Amino acid sequence: RNLRFMHTLSYFMDKIDEIKDTNYNASHADMVRVRRRTTGIYYRRVMLNEEEWDIFDVGGHRNERRKWLHCFSNIKMVLFVVSL
Repeated sequence: RNLRFMHTLSYFMDKIDEIKDTNYNASHADMVRVRRRTTGIYYRRVMLNEEEWDIFDVGGHRNERRKWLHCFSNIKMVLFVVSL
């Protein structure tokens, strides 16, 4: 995988002993600090509060945007998440 975490390297270095343990499981805080560049469209259907949600993760680079069009039929919400 092409994971990127240079902007949070000190966070992970502070936890290096925990991370190298063979029983290590990433926490929610760990997962939100690691990024992976999205190319294409990733889809997942989840149940949340007894409602079915279709979640699409789409690439944000200009050449990826043309792939989004078919994701926008019958939508009720769009949530943009960006790295600052």
